[in-house]
Amino acid sequence: MPSRLAPPATPARLAAEVSRPRGIRPRMYDRGRTRRTPSSSYFGEMHDERPPHRLALGGPRPPLGKRLRPWHWVAIDGAVAVVLGAIVLRAMAHLYGAYNPHHLGFPRPSPLMSALAVLAVVTACAGLVLRRPRPSAGAAALWCGWTLLVTVAGRYALAVPAGTAMVVAATLLVYQISATRPLRWAAAAFGLTLGSALLTAPLGSSDLQQGAVVCAFAVSVAAVTGRLVHRNRTYAAELRRHQAALLHGELTQQRLRVAREVHDVIAHSMSVVGVQSGYGRFVIDKDPALAAEALDNIRQVSHDSLRELRGLLAVLRTTADDGVAPPAPGLADLGPLADRIGRAGVRVDLTVTGDTGDLPPGVALAAYRIVQEALTNVVRHAGSATANAAVTRTAEVLTIAVRDDGPGPSGHTGEGHGLAGIAERAALHGGRVEAGPAEGGGFLVRAVLPLTGDAR
Repeated sequence: MPSRLAPPATPARLAAEVSRPRGIRPRMYDRGRTRRTPSSSYFGEMHDERPPHRLALGGPRPPLGKRLRPWHWVAIDGAVAVVLGAIVLRAMAHLYGAYNPHHLGFPRPSPLMSALAVLAVVTACAGLVLRRPRPSAGAAALWCGWTLLVTVAGRYALAVPAGTAMVVAATLLVYQISATRPLRWAAAAFGLTLGSALLTAPLGSSDLQQGAVVCAFAVSVAAVTGRLVHRNRTYAAELRRHQAALLHGELTQQRLRVAREVHDVIAHSMSVVGVQSGYGRFVIDKDPALAAEALDNIRQVSHDSLRELRGLLAVLRTTADDGVAPPAPGLADLGPLADRIGRAGVRVDLTVTGDTGDLPPGVALAAYRIVQEALTNVVRHAGSATANAAVTRTAEVLTIAVRDDGPGPSGHTGEGHGLAGIAERAALHGGRVEAGPAEGGGFLVRAVLPLTGDAR
């Protein structure tokens, strides 16, 4: 019985299985290629934010936020930290003199207490600057500043504006970590910030405790928002990778289609030319007329193959604006194909049953190429004088059978791509192929292509 050839794994199926490499964590700057520069040796592993179309000539100009480099963002954070620190320190300097506003009972701070409070504010602002390049260091700086402020100056009035700076820095830092780092980092930053705020209850004034409540709310909102942004960026990065994999698979399939078409045209014509040239050399001394006939056959086959190649190149060069592409060969061209095979020394008995005139062009081309490749294999390997090619169309399937009366499979190593190309063509249309020794001798190639939808 003929052996069934399993449909080959298509490139699209392989490309769809492309997954993200392990160990690669999604980061905020996932729109460009990671690189290290002299500045990144200090700021850590910085990611190029520039999108791919930024470097494309004539591409759309991205918005300002997309054009900024990582060090630009660090500079912006530094400017925010300087402005925030200046405002807070000015307010603290005022409260150092007017230490008990509204007569709420705040004690007078000592110069050492005031200096430590200023140091806490500077430490928190430094954590704000480090939130992008070194989030862990920024979180540590903010936690140290908050702890120092609460334990040393929590009962003083100047701690209230300093606490405002802590709330702003903590909100921005928690958002940054939640948006760019894994969940465990975000949870750790959120828990550390809330734990620091709890120190206000036993050590801070009532005004500072109210600021801690505001801090807990703001940090919670920042954490949730950051995780949503992180998820959207991760999804966008995965979608880009998936689209790139699909594009790669589509391009691979296009290359395979071109390779199959070129193989079918070249292999068929070269097989006929090889047989005819050998025959012509054999009879050139005995019967020059037969040698001249062989040369005529070679000329005709070469002309037909060149015409098919030109048609194939025209299809490849045709775009949507160029109009209609040249027609591809179909079942109506099986007669001339049988004549060319006959001139190569193998008589072909061709039978076409059923109405094949309304077949889709893709199915008709696949059937033609299957018959062409099967007959080419007969010429090259079968050592047979005759071959039978039958194409039968029913309401549901198109059956193609090519059989020769040769001795069957020989010692041929099968290094060519003939049967594999036949199986690929059938698989593209949901069909199957069986190839093997036929009952009663010879070799049989049988393909079944299902007809669905408009093909019926």
